[in-house]
Amino acid sequence: MGEITEIRLHGRGGQGVLFAATVIAEAAFLEGKNVQAFGLFGAERRGAPVAAFVRAGNNSVMPRCRIARPDLVVVFDSALSPDYVLNGLKKGGLLLVNSPAAPAAAAGYRTAAEHAIWSVDATGIAVRNNLWGAGIPVVNSAILGAVAKLGLYAFSTLHNVLQSKLPRSVAGNLAAAREGYLTVEESAKYAIT
Repeated sequence: MGEITEIRLHGRGGQGVLFAATVIAEAAFLEGKNVQAFGLFGAERRGAPVAAFVRAGNNSVMPRCRIARPDLVVVFDSALSPDYVLNGLKKGGLLLVNSPAAPAAAAGYRTAAEHAIWSVDATGIAVRNNLWGAGIPVVNSAILGAVAKLGLYAFSTLHNVLQSKLPRSVAGNLAAAREGYLTVEESAKYAIT
């Protein structure tokens, strides 16, 4: 990834997408990177599609706009349209999908250009760790652990950020993050001709 790593996160309201973006940015910041994080939402409510954006890198000058050509796309809900979430993913970019299927491509996320596809069963992890919000599994901690495995920040840094942000529910969230870190799997690179 380049001097600035651009990340686009897609999910549904209530899954913790916006919280995850802020945690990713804080963890990267604690490791000395310049960061930017923001969400895209309006009158959405639980279950409606949401997106969040993170930039992290050594460059202190960053564009202030949505990310159209991300290095990494993180999908919190594999039922979202692959055409929508993959739009603009850079050639050679990474795709992380919340899916019990390994490879995640089984969920329809094969791509036209070659991309490394990673999958983690974040929903299963959230359920096992009793992480619920308004009746839906909150998958963000498992996803954050998986992102740490991709190398944007160290797991120990994520651990510290989660401890500071979730003091009342830290045990379950740390367990989910650890399981996400340990169980995320890389699939082969896919190309559809």
